[in-house]
Amino acid sequence: MGTKPPGKKWKKRSKIVTATDPILKNPLPTDIIIPIMGPTGSGKSILVNVLAGREAVAVGNDLDSCTVNLCPVIIEPEDWMIPMVDRMPRRLVLVDTPGFDDTYVDDSEILRRISVWLAASYNDSMKIAGVIFLNEISRVSIRGTGRRNIDVFKKLCGADMMKYVALCTTMWEGVPLDLAEKRKYQLRETYWKDMITGGAQVVRIYRGCSSAWGAVNTILSEFNNSRIMCIQKELVDLQKLLPDTKAARSLQGSLNRELEQQRQWMKHLVESVGENERQKQREEIQRTLDQIVTLNMSLCCRIRNFFTV
Repeated sequence: MGTKPPGKKWKKRSKIVTATDPILKNPLPTDIIIPIMGPTGSGKSILVNVLAGREAVAVGNDLDSCTVNLCPVIIEPEDWMIPMVDRMPRRLVLVDTPGFDDTYVDDSEILRRISVWLAASYNDSMKIAGVIFLNEISRVSIRGTGRRNIDVFKKLCGADMMKYVALCTTMWEGVPLDLAEKRKYQLRETYWKDMITGGAQVVRIYRGCSSAWGAVNTILSEFNNSRIMCIQKELVDLQKLLPDTKAARSLQGSLNRELEQQRQWMKHLVESVGENERQKQREEIQRTLDQIVTLNMSLCCRIRNFFTV
């Protein structure tokens, strides 16, 4: 995939970016970006800290997320271990991201934050080398938000990006080896199968620096040009608004399915639980509905978008 044509401007930036978004200050065109994505609790922040050699980002406990905004961590050229193909000294920018099952922030807002950062970095000519996606090996039964993380991830990347994706299993130390191998096989043959067919590589990460850098090396060993993620092309090159992107539509479909499940569950709750539990479920339904509304662009907005230069 080619680099962005010089002078390309993200014309709809003001429609999606807010003053609090953590856009990287003073980016360099020689910077190499590797976003690190995956469900909450999969070890994204731990991996960033191991690679950085310091406590660069806060680490949550189990399923309680500490990462609510994207957090770029810069590793200077002299501090990282892999020689580049082009031999040019470059900063490595690892981007710790929240999952689409965050403890405190709705999934629609998580998508906006991730999309904003990626589009802004592309507009600033920063180069993405590839993407790391983590999954804790003890959690392979993927449904609901777990499936959502994978589906939206695929739409953010796009098919052409898959050969630059490292699918990493983490936290092997906490699971018996034979069971962990079975779960890895399940991931490869079901949830990750189409990504692997598209060129993604599977990497095992243990505690320690060497296996962490092995995952990065999977991406960087063949780096000689920037890659363009689908969400970057849609927002910057095609000038789409976020609700019109493939990732937003995937998330909306997932939320619609969740809403239907919540409503069905609500019917069963009517006679079996008290008013407090019913009220809690009504609030969950409203929260899901609000996210769907956020992701659903009205006809009026589409017409306005068509005539916007």
